[in-house]
Amino acid sequence: MHAESLTENTIALTRTSNIDGAENTCVLDCGIEDFSERLERWRAGEHIQRAFSNLPPPQREFIMSGITPEKWDELFKEEDEDDEQQTT
Repeated sequence: MHAESLTENTIALTRTSNIDGAENTCVLDCGIEDFSERLERWRAGEHIQRAFSNLPPPQREFIMSGITPEKWDELFKEEDEDDEQQTT
C-alpha cells in the first residue's frame, strides 16, 4: 500500500488487489495526514466504517482489499442479476 498526496485534501492510494494481484490506484478525498491517522486506527482494530467514516463504502473496500469499484461490479454483477430474478 502506497499513499501519495495529490492536493491538501486528496491522495492517490495504490494497492495490490486481493482478487487478481493487479496493482490499482484510487483517488480518495482525504488528506495524507488524516489518512495516515485513520489507517493507524483501523490497523489497531477499529472498524473501517468508523475509522474511515469520511469515505464511501467502495473506497473503504479499496483500502481493505485493493479491489476497485469497477472490478467489484464485474465480479458481483452476476450475483446481483440472480438476486433480481429471485425477487420478481
